[in-house]
This record gives sequence, C-alpha cells and structure tokens, in this order.
Amino acid sequence: SNLATRAELGRFPLWIEAHSRLYSYYNRLREVPTHSLQHQAFLVQQDLQQRNVPCWLSNVNKILTESGYGYLLLNQDRNLPSVQTEVKQRLKDIFLQTFYSELNSNGKNKNQGNKLRTYKKFKHTYEREEYLNIYNFSHRRAMAKLRVSDHPLQIEVGRHNRTPPNDRLCTLCNSNRIED
Repeated sequence: SNLATRAELGRFPLWIEAHSRLYSYYNRLREVPTHSLQHQAFLVQQDLQQRNVPCWLSNVNKILTESGYGYLLLNQDRNLPSVQTEVKQRLKDIFLQTFYSELNSNGKNKNQGNKLRTYKKFKHTYEREEYLNIYNFSHRRAMAKLRVSDHPLQIEVGRHNRTPPNDRLCTLCNSNRIED
C-alpha cells in the first residue's frame, strides 16, 4: 500500500509541504505593499471568501482551521512566520495519527481483513528502515515486498481472491495454518 511504502521510507506526503507553504505565502501576502498587484489580488481573495465563493484563501482557511490554527486568520496585525514550522509539524502529527489509525484498523471489509495486518506486527516507528541500506538490490527488493505485502503468500493472494483470512492456509506444508 502507499501508506506502507511511505512508512518504510519514513517520508511524509508532499501535501504537508504544500500546505505549510500555503500558510507562508498567505503570511507574505498580508505584508506586501498596499499598492502592489499582489495585495490587490489578496483583497479580491478576501472578498470572495467573505461571499462564500470557493477560492485559494478559503482553502488556506480550511487547512489552518482543520489543523487547529484557524485563529491565525483572525490575527491580521501580526506577522507570524515562526508558526509555519508549528503548522508543518501539526500537519505531520495529523498524518501520523491517520497512519497509525489505519494501520491498527481491521480494514474496510471485515471479511477480508486489513492489508496491513502483518505489517503492523513489525512496523512500530515512522522512519526509514535499515534494510533499505542493503547493497544487493535483489535482497532489498525481496525484503521490501515481504514487508509491504507484495508477495505470493496466501495471506496476500487470498485477499485478492476474496478468500476469508482464516482460509488462507499455507500451500507448501500440511500444517493447516494461516500463511502470514
């Protein structure tokens, strides 16, 4: 899954950086000279937002409000560039909460289980994994495929075939155990 791949690399989605920069640009627009074209465009955005017309500024408002920083939009007399780091960290925290929630959920379909059910057994921190430093590409790829459930074991193949998790038994031995 995308989540597992991103977690293996310890990378955050690009939207976090983009949303953080939105706030930075918003802050900059508030400080430009009133005679500039940028300031005039900003005033148009404020007018559109006040009339509840979807616009760039309403997106900034939504992002800041959802991340707990909506009050920054009301604070028009202060430039708060140091808050950009806090906003970015808060967006990362929100992403991590969503990641761990999805990782620990039972999946969307109770009969199929969570694709990440095996992954959550060994992934405990959101950081780049050491095995990614293995020089041999074949070994590194095999480890990555096993960890992110991109392998031919029955626990994964059965998920694609819609076989209930309890029926995804090992086909290589006679143990009648779930292959995961």
